[in-house]
Parts: sequence; C-alpha cells; structure tokens
Amino acid sequence: DNPEVRVIEAELAFREGRFHESESLAVLAAEDERINHETRCHAYLTAGRAAHAASRASRASELYGCAVAHARTAELRRAAQLGELSPAIELERSDAPTILESLGPTDSLHPSDRVTLVNRRINLETRFALPVSFDEGRAMSQLLNHVSDPVARSSFRNVFGYALAAAGLVDEATRITMEQMEDAERCRLDFV
Repeated sequence: DNPEVRVIEAELAFREGRFHESESLAVLAAEDERINHETRCHAYLTAGRAAHAASRASRASELYGCAVAHARTAELRRAAQLGELSPAIELERSDAPTILESLGPTDSLHPSDRVTLVNRRINLETRFALPVSFDEGRAMSQLLNHVSDPVARSSFRNVFGYALAAAGLVDEATRITMEQMEDAERCRLDFV
C-alpha cells in the first residue's frame, strides 16, 4: 500500500512488457495523497511511458501533462517535457516542433539526455517529412555505451534504424537493428 513501492512495481511491470499494469500502478501511486511531489512526478512519467508503449498516445499525452504540472525541479520538468514530446509527435500535433525547440540544444546535456533528445528529433523529422539529422544520429550511436537505460537505448536504435532503412541505408540500418536485438536480449526486454 506504499505509493513509492507502487512506483517501483510499475517500473518493473514496464520492463516486463506489462504496460497496462504499469500504467495502473503508477497512476494509483501518483494519486495517493501521501506521496511527495518528486515521486508523484516520477509516477506520472512512468504511467505516461507505459501508456505510450501500449500505443495509447492520447492517454500518454495526458499523463505526461500531469508530470509537467507536478515537476518542481528543472530536471523533472525537462524529463516530463521530453516525455510529452513523444505522443505529440505520434499524434502529429502542430505544437510538437515547438516542444522540441523549447528543450534547447543538446551540447551540454548528459549523454543519456542527448541520446533521448536526438531520438525525439529524428522521430519528429521522419513523422513530419523533414530532413533527417543522420549525422547527429550517428554521433549519438557512439554515446549509447553511456546510456544506462536499456529501454532508452532500444528506443533510439529503433527510431534511428527506421530512419536509416527508410532512406535506403540498409547496411547501416541492419547493423543498428542487430545491436538493438542483442541489447534487448541481453537485458531481457522481451517486448522489444
């Protein structure tokens, strides 16, 4: 019955591909009166991520909006805005490019944040038929050993691999896809 434990359970359910369970547990934790602001924001981030993975972009957008509203630090606000960007891209909302631009340049970010932001940029570029930042994607591929979250690594490789394949860069796309599958197997991400 502890909301902090529920958030951990939600994260574990996500890792095991049980997205609806993950979302439900995270929302229960977020709406618990005993939870502090930081954990509430984290719970909404987890719920949004789970809803997005379950192909429920509208719900993910709502949950990420709650995370933005409850973010009390710059770090949490940035994480919530990055989350909010994913369903905005998927839903092809007109404000998606504005959200991306509001996140600023990647140069001074930690490698995991840089990879995530470039992932979103390439996703937006492919979805909105814009020129794709292949050079930046290749640069982020070199930083993947510094990204501890296997889901973030997999997401980047998935988006970048798709963009490479769509551009006819088959050898490079195949290499990225093979790396993704090996990493997913090693980290037991069956849903990947």
